[in-house]
Amino acid sequence: MEKVRELLQSPAGKIAATVLVIGAIGYLAWSITGFTGNSAAAAANGRIFIDSQTGETFRHTLQAGDRVPLESPFTGERTAYKAELCYWTSSGEIKEDPTPVLLNEDIGITDPTFCTDCDRLVLRHNPRPNVDSNAPPTREQFENR
Repeated sequence: MEKVRELLQSPAGKIAATVLVIGAIGYLAWSITGFTGNSAAAAANGRIFIDSQTGETFRHTLQAGDRVPLESPFTGERTAYKAELCYWTSSGEIKEDPTPVLLNEDIGITDPTFCTDCDRLVLRHNPRPNVDSNAPPTREQFENR
C-alpha cells in the first residue's frame, strides 16, 4: 500500500490518476446517454401518427408490443395510423415543413392516396426529396395517364 501512495504522490502518478478519473467520468457519461434513449434507434422509433377519425396528428415513440392502429389520444380508440409525410407543394416545389397524410390503404380504401395540401400522390415509405427529385404526379396527372 505504501508503494501505491508513493506512486500517487509523484508527478507521473498524479497525471496517471487524473487521466484515469477523467476517462472514467467520460465513460460513465457516454453510458448514461446511451441508456437514457439519446440513441439513433430511439430517434428512429419516433413517428408521427394521424387519427383516422379526427385527422389530428401526434408524435409517438414506438415500443415493443405496440400494434397499429394505435390508441388515439383524441378518440381513446385504436384509430391512429403512421402518417406518411409529403414534402411537396402544389407547384412541385420542395417544402421544409411536411404535411402528414393518412394512406387510404391503411383504412381499407383501394384508391391511391393524394396529399390533402398539394394534391400529389403519396406512397408508403414516401421518401424525403432532394434537389434532384421529381415531384410525384398530381391527382389530375395521375388520372390522365
